Amino acid sequence: MATPYASTFDHIRAADEVQYAFDRCYRVLQRSQPELDGLPVFGVGHSLGSLLHLLIGARYAFRPRERLGNVLISFNNKQARDAVPILIPELSPLIQLGMQKLS
Repeated sequence: MATPYASTFDHIRAADEVQYAFDRCYRVLQRSQPELDGLPVFGVGHSLGSLLHLLIGARYAFRPRERLGNVLISFNNKQARDAVPILIPELSPLIQLGMQKLS
């Protein structure tokens, strides 16, 4: 099942919301299709979705319905200037101005 989420820089909150949505959906499906109980659960995420699945795995590792694993596609741990280079020309002057005011 896919659990949509709002893209945000509050990754912990997003991971919690994704897990909450998954749990709610799983309970509803389990009531109508009890044969789902006992099926293995895997997380699958791309880019930010990968990060969310890593956080979910770390935060909810000891739950009764633990995931058997994750499929992480294009996990990114680059700095913003490397991950989203198109934003840098617009943001760079603002960042530099902010840094000057802090000095």
